Amino acid sequence: MLSRSLGELYSRPLDPLQEWIPGILPKQAIWLLGGLAKIGKSFLMTEIGFSLASGAPLFGCWPVVEGPKGVLYIEQENGQWELQRRIKTRFHSSPPGNYWYISQAEGMLIDMGGLERIAGEIEALGANILLLDPASYFLMGDENSNTDVGRFNRLLRTLISRSPGLSIILSHHFGKPPREYPRGPHHDPNDFLNFRGASKWGDFANTLTTIHRPEASGITLLSSWTTRHGISPGEIDLKLFPWGEVWRA
Repeated sequence: MLSRSLGELYSRPLDPLQEWIPGILPKQAIWLLGGLAKIGKSFLMTEIGFSLASGAPLFGCWPVVEGPKGVLYIEQENGQWELQRRIKTRFHSSPPGNYWYISQAEGMLIDMGGLERIAGEIEALGANILLLDPASYFLMGDENSNTDVGRFNRLLRTLISRSPGLSIILSHHFGKPPREYPRGPHHDPNDFLNFRGASKWGDFANTLTTIHRPEASGITLLSSWTTRHGISPGEIDLKLFPWGEVWRA
């Protein structure tokens, strides 16, 4: 019997929410990061992974609880050469040994077979955090299909359920022009409706972060944050420095 009394639930003390980054990333959660192509999403993903792997505050302001985490970054878009160039740009010394990567590997589609392969890597490494960059390269199906995106979400939740405490961070592109350009005086360039493909891309995340660059040549990224837990951070300026490091303005 699965059902329980709501009164019994009410009578129990409310335990603190289990989080990796307070207010930002709960345990067993999905965090979706979105923006236009080449705006800096992969740099942000690398930076988020570094904070979690090292235990350093995210963007210099949000603490990471319980010390360094095991982080597995699977990237399918840029390739190993570009990833190596970026980490040499970002890091002044070798990144933490608990920050692992897989680059442009076959068999990473999130179907049952791919799920088993990724789950095996997570178990072997003891990883707490999985970064998938970009999400569409892991989707088995059509990114324009709400059915396929919904199935993708369910498989991610299955992966989370098999690895206690695991949280997944994904990146996804906004649509191509002219979709991202202002559609009127109230158009929000950080609106989750700008995500490329099905509307469900903006529906399933526990934390949703979208970014845009107000000035094409500027280093400031304006980010918008929505969470399903507690108070959302709202809009935050992030500075993307030439060496790849990101800090809250």
